Amino acid sequence: MSQKVAFSTTLGAALVAATTQVGPGFTTQSALFGGQYLGAFFICIAAALILDIIAQANVYRLCCYTGKHGQEIAAAIHPVVGYALTVIVVFGIIVFQFSNVSGTGLGMSAFLGTSTTVSTVLCGLIAMAVFLSKSANKIISILAQVLGAILILTAFVLVFMAKPPIGEIPKQIAEADIGSLLLPTITILGSVCGGYGA
Repeated sequence: MSQKVAFSTTLGAALVAATTQVGPGFTTQSALFGGQYLGAFFICIAAALILDIIAQANVYRLCCYTGKHGQEIAAAIHPVVGYALTVIVVFGIIVFQFSNVSGTGLGMSAFLGTSTTVSTVLCGLIAMAVFLSKSANKIISILAQVLGAILILTAFVLVFMAKPPIGEIPKQIAEADIGSLLLPTITILGSVCGGYGA
């Protein structure tokens, strides 16, 4: 593999990993919890981010060191653990990808003014066409880079346009019931890790 192709592949993978954090589930949950906990929700996001980095770094390190897939490593502990992990991952992928297609359908519906059902079906058909293509890897890599860059840029623009009251965050954290932030943190962590894994 040439250095240029390796860089392109790595960049595509990095953008896919980054953009999966901004899925429809994560965005909806963030809006809900942000409205409930205001600036105190910053603690949940920071905690989820740190735990997510630790989890991903350990998974990468373990897989790279052994040269095996996750289910193979789990099977080395016990065959049942390997099968259980495979079932959980496959189930998670199915659930999250249905969510992603639905979220894409909602976005297309809002953008084009079409019905949600038609938009979702159309997005599903486009996804199937891409994956059935002989050039699927190349197409997905290019799409991930282009659309991922647009998504990240859009997120930054929205942050600056929204002008969040950052100065009020310390006060709202001090006034918050820290114990009540445990469940939102676990929920957000599940969205981040789950979206990434899918």
